[in-house]
This record gives sequence, C-alpha cells and structure tokens, in this order.
Amino acid sequence: MKLVIEQEVNNLFPELRIGIVTGRGINNIGASEEIEAIKRAAAATVQQHLSTETLSQHPYILAWRETYRRFGTKPKDHRPTAEALLRRILRDEGMPTISSAVDLYLAVEAEFYLPIGGYDLEKVEGDITLRLSPGEEPFTPIGALKPEETTYSGEVVYADSRKILTRRWNYRDCDAAKITQESRDIALFCEAPVPEIPTDHLLKCTNQLADYLRRFCGGSISVSFVEARTRQIQDL
Repeated sequence: MKLVIEQEVNNLFPELRIGIVTGRGINNIGASEEIEAIKRAAAATVQQHLSTETLSQHPYILAWRETYRRFGTKPKDHRPTAEALLRRILRDEGMPTISSAVDLYLAVEAEFYLPIGGYDLEKVEGDITLRLSPGEEPFTPIGALKPEETTYSGEVVYADSRKILTRRWNYRDCDAAKITQESRDIALFCEAPVPEIPTDHLLKCTNQLADYLRRFCGGSISVSFVEARTRQIQDL
C-alpha cells in the first residue's frame, strides 16, 4: 500500500510536506489514565497560552485557513481540524475519549497545533491518494446523521480506490475507514502545506506521535516523511 500525492495537489502546494506514522499489530483497546493525563496536560497548556482571539492569529492556524481558501473552502464554515480541536479546548470541552491511538493523536494535535488524521488500513482498498475531486463524489462522514454528502469540484481529498476517505483535506474522515478500538493496522498523517509551517516543527510533531504509539500501543511503529516536490509516492 502506498500514499500517492497527485500532481495537481503538488502544483497548488509545492511546499507540501507530510509526516506519516504507520502502526502494524498495535493494541488499541482500553482506556489509560496515563493517556488521559497526557490529554489533560495538553489541554491545560493550550488554555494557558491561547485564547480565542490569539488562536485566530497564530501563524499555523492562519496558514491552514489560507490553504482551505485556496481549494475553495471557507474556513469559518468548515474549520481546519486542528483549529476546531483547539477551539473545543478553549471552550473547556476537553478532548473526546475514543481509543488509545486516536486519543494520543488528538493530544499531539493540541500540542503542536497541526492537523492529524488517519485510517484503519484493513478498511482501505488500494492505495491512499491525496488529490483534487472532480466533484459529485459520495461521502459518508463519521457519525453521519443525514444522507451522504457529495464533494465539490477542486476540493482536496484523501481517497482510496473505492471511496473518499477525508473531505476538505483534513476536515472530516469517512465512517468506513475510521480507527476504532479493534483497529490493528493504522496510518496517521500530519501535513504542512506551506512554508509558514516549518519542517522541524512537523518532524517534532510526527516523532512525538510515533513515540507515544510505541509506548502505549506497541506493535511495529514506523515513521516516514514526504516532500511533494521531490517525491510523490511513499510506501506505508
């Protein structure tokens, strides 16, 4: 299985870099007080250093807002995932408890202000491709309470050979490939689409996530990085 970045995405975002953490044979079941403590510490740091006013001016948040605008999404209507999580924390709503791997990537997302998302690889068909949608592709989000959605033309999406995995780059994942407590093989992605997000910050974010997964989930954890301008295919 591979991650493929299509040339159209590279043309729009030639500075795109993606950090990838792949876990094979992980244990994703059960709650952990240590993980909950990590989440609380991350949330407390956010509340200590940010407010809703300063959040909207943070360079990483501004970078992702502009990225959304460049592929036709209004960031006030559909907030980039890291911003949405940070706003939830600032409203004192905390972070959800879903599974070890998901809880850990939410904590890292809150710590580094960068979006992280991923999939259960056993539910992915073929390669994972980051591409532009031609529009009118069906999509069923996690926890959907309404009829399935359709993409719009030019929207950045992750997709496999059969379905859309994530709409609006990292706004919402599909229900079919979501990570659950039963997931054993997963891939997680953290993206820096523009130079305003430094590579060293992306590397620290990705490595922190990998360290947490090794510590709490076991299995075989690997890390890789892709710079779209020099390499657009990466084995998972």
